Formats: sequence, C-alpha cells, structure tokens
Amino acid sequence: MNAELIVLRILHVLPGVIWVGGASLMAWVIEPQLRAAGPQVQGPAMSSIAKKLTPVLVGSAALTILVGFALIMRTPGHEASDLFSTSWGWAIGLGMVLGIAAGGIGGTAGAELKKIEALGAQISGAPTPAQATAMAGHQGTLRRNSRIASILGLVAVALMVSARYI
Repeated sequence: MNAELIVLRILHVLPGVIWVGGASLMAWVIEPQLRAAGPQVQGPAMSSIAKKLTPVLVGSAALTILVGFALIMRTPGHEASDLFSTSWGWAIGLGMVLGIAAGGIGGTAGAELKKIEALGAQISGAPTPAQATAMAGHQGTLRRNSRIASILGLVAVALMVSARYI
C-alpha cells in the first residue's frame, strides 16, 4: 500500500468532483432554471450563489490541478516523460490540458459576474435598450464560457479515468 499515492489521489479526485460537478450543475441546471424564472429571481439568486460557489470552484480547481501535477510525477510505472508518448501519457496529458483550459475558461465567470452586478446596480426600473443589450451580452458570455468549461472538465475527467485502462 502506498499511503502517499492514496492521499494524493483523494486530494485530486474529491476536489475534482466538487469542481467539475459543481460547475456542470451550475451551467446546465441551476443557471437555466434561474434564467427561466426571470430577472427578478435570476439576478439576486445568481449573485447570492456566486458569492459562495465561486471561491469553492476556484479553490477546488486549483487543488485538483496542483495535485494532478504531483500525481503525474509519482504514479508508479509512469513518468512525466510518458506524457504524450504512451497511451497513458496521451490520456493524462490531454486530460491535463483540457482541465487547465476548463479552469481558465471557467475562471472568466467571476469577471463576467462582476460586470453583470455593476450593470445591474446602474439599472433602476426597466433597463434602457443599451443596458438590456449589455446585460444579455454578459449573461450570454457567462453561459457560453460556463458550458464550455463544463464540457472540457467532463472530457478531462473521462480521459483521466480511462488512462489506467488504455
């Protein structure tokens, strides 16, 4: 039994589940339901959720990625030089690239949420056409980037889970 490897895998997999699962739930279930409920519900609910969820997802993503690098260096029978040169290396390497891309793209959510909140604070009553267009643009960017990050994260998970068996 390799206690270090067990701890590293736990510290990689559990935060990864929180990160990719939380981001996917938000992108594909919660956000569409809040959008369907209308701006009176969507704005306050998204703001409240984002304040709690954003640091959890960012922290989980960072821990997952950092521990992932440690796992690459310590996985028995494999080395960093195996990345992109063996079946295992391709699966892990591509999963790593997609995971980092998912983290980067998902990380844009915080900036878009700040823009949405700032714009929302300027709106009293019905938004002007320019405000409505700007708000729709920021919400669309947030929705698109969240979904892309979710898909990349899910594919990264599938690659890494399968790496041992290919």
